[in-house]
Parts: sequence; C-alpha cells; structure tokens
Amino acid sequence: MNDRERILMTILRKMKFTQMLCLHGWKEEQFKNTLRFEHGDNDEYVHFGGYDDRRIRKGDLVLADSARISDWTVGWVEEVYSDEHMLIREIGTKRLCNYSNEGFTRIVIDHSLIREGAEYKLQQKILKAFYRGNKYNYRYGSIEFLEGRTVRIFIREAFGGIPPN
Repeated sequence: MNDRERILMTILRKMKFTQMLCLHGWKEEQFKNTLRFEHGDNDEYVHFGGYDDRRIRKGDLVLADSARISDWTVGWVEEVYSDEHMLIREIGTKRLCNYSNEGFTRIVIDHSLIREGAEYKLQQKILKAFYRGNKYNYRYGSIEFLEGRTVRIFIREAFGGIPPN
C-alpha cells in the first residue's frame, strides 16, 4: 500500500469515530437528505451505517474496524459467514481476503460514485456523450447495470418536465 492509500484508509477509520462520538451519528435517519444531487438520485449523505442499520450483506462496501491498515481495510463484501467473518475483495482488484475476528461497519454511499473497471469506463463515456450534446432540455439521470451485458440509462428533463394534464 502506498502512502496515499494508507493515509486515506487512516482518515476513513478516524472519521467513523468522529461520526459516532462527536456527531452522535448512530441512527440511519440522521443522514437522510431531502435534496437531490445534479447527477443521479442520491438522497443520502455519505456516512457509516448506524447501529439501527441493516446487517451487512454481499455487495456492501465496508470498513474493517480494528485490524491494522491493509489493502482490505475498506473493501467489498463477497461473502458473509458471520458478523465477524467475511470474504472481502480489495477495491479495484479481484484480490480476496478471508477476514475473521473483526468488526465491520458499512459505508453508505451511492454506488454510482464508486464504480470500478468496465462499469466506470462505460459510465464516463456516457457522461461525455451527454456533455457534448445539448444539455438544455435533457440531462443524464443515472445508469443501471443489469444481468449480463445489459445496461439501462436514465435520462431526465432539465427542469422537471411538463406537468401531466
């Protein structure tokens, strides 16, 4: 792990303690945002899962709470064996780690902000195409990756559209 990655992981770990102790961020409802963002349907702040949060499941992004800083301190859950034992995939790679005797905290973030590999590249190509076009009437809404090689692209009207009669 290079210095940049190690420092970013340390910052994330310390932010969790700040959220819990200083902001008293322990309930999911504290992080709901009523505003919509420009690129997509994100209606939550980026935060760590609260104590009343759902259990961690496959596909979640998690922070390992107590082990040393490593390539898997923040990673994707590939398999859940128990609350303290999971198979974690390193961000941006296919490398796996069988992580046990560890506490994990879910990182709640809109997945469209942290896509990897081919999904990220396709999303960037679609965004570039939208920015080359006329943005006055229609804008990029979001992209959804379905099973296989199927993608659903959402286009939204720039100003809310015409109200139905």
